[in-house]
Amino acid sequence: MKFHPKILLCGALFVPMALAGCSGGSSNSGSTPSSFRALGSFDVTSIGGQVAEIVDITPDGNTLLYTDSEAGELGFLNVSNLSGISEIARLDMGGEPTSVAVTRDGSHAIVVVAGANEARVIRLSDRTVVRTFSLGGQPDAVAISPDGSYALIAIENQRPDEDAALPVAPAGYLYRIRLNGTNVANWVGTQINLSLPGNLRFSGDPEPEFIDINERNVAAVTLQENNAVAIVDLPSGSVSYFDAAATTHAADLTDNGTISFTETLTNARREPDGIAWTPRGNLITANEGDYDLDLTAGQFTGGRNFTIFGRSGNVVFDDPGNMEREVANAGRYADSRSDAKGVEPENVKVGKFGNRSFAFIALERANSLAVYRLDNESNPTFVQILPTGSRPEGIAINKRRNIVVTANENDGTLSFFGPQ
Repeated sequence: MKFHPKILLCGALFVPMALAGCSGGSSNSGSTPSSFRALGSFDVTSIGGQVAEIVDITPDGNTLLYTDSEAGELGFLNVSNLSGISEIARLDMGGEPTSVAVTRDGSHAIVVVAGANEARVIRLSDRTVVRTFSLGGQPDAVAISPDGSYALIAIENQRPDEDAALPVAPAGYLYRIRLNGTNVANWVGTQINLSLPGNLRFSGDPEPEFIDINERNVAAVTLQENNAVAIVDLPSGSVSYFDAAATTHAADLTDNGTISFTETLTNARREPDGIAWTPRGNLITANEGDYDLDLTAGQFTGGRNFTIFGRSGNVVFDDPGNMEREVANAGRYADSRSDAKGVEPENVKVGKFGNRSFAFIALERANSLAVYRLDNESNPTFVQILPTGSRPEGIAINKRRNIVVTANENDGTLSFFGPQ
């Protein structure tokens, strides 16, 4: 299927998307939804931006922040009315902003900047940088704990390009900030080293990427190229690890102009990218795959699926290839991806709407968001495939407004969804 950047699907109608709204504002559903619908979209290139990658929303649901790595900017949008989204400001970061997270009280945001290798604390009332932490390495992701006590930053120190073989020095690590109250002068940053066990592929090169933190202040961090997950107790700084292992399931592995999931993806390293805690204390991973320099003929990296792990790494559920089938049923599977990494699940977030929890999985090469109910985590229920802009990467969920937003890195769009 040919995808069209800057096109939004609202119901059965395609609407040009420089600024499109399928709804005047937030979803007003306080009940438990059965599915989700498009609410609107915004194109940051229409206001002079270049891309939108990682996104977060203030707790009141009115201000959206997005990273624009190409322009070296952090963008602020007024999203109080999705039919009339407007720019508030764009701040020059003097480097590449790779991630952003808003504090739980909505007073500040933490943005991490590669090149400068800093974490900058921005006071949101006037968008002023009020504190800077020197990270000592190249940051990738930042996350803030649900209780607002901690921020955790992944210092990836990633390889210079996809053709560079691992390991690459210097080794990555984590950087923890204790958010001691609203006075940012009292916040304290500490490095947490990742001493990987020898059974992992590149034990001297952790490559940390996405982070999620649960209500007990335990963080889960993907170590993508190592095909592993780190579990970090934030108060103590202690770290444990588990191997994400391999998956075997039905797939289309041949680019021959025909979409048919009759082949078998065998022992493919999951190499998860996005990760999220589930309501039952399990972990759901988006198995994108990344490192392919050591593959032999017929081998694949990336599970093309999602997995639910127990905290110790036991597999609770492994998608048997049904998600890609649902993408194909929705007309959004490109057969040209069959001999590569399929739909490339990039990221995942979990959110509660009414009394039901849902997983939202960004499918980078299908320009889609897959939605699953998590009533039974040993057998999640497929809900739907939602069209997004081109190559969704960042996902944010705002409980007050009942909205989900994806930042689509290839065309600079933001896609908004809500329950129906």
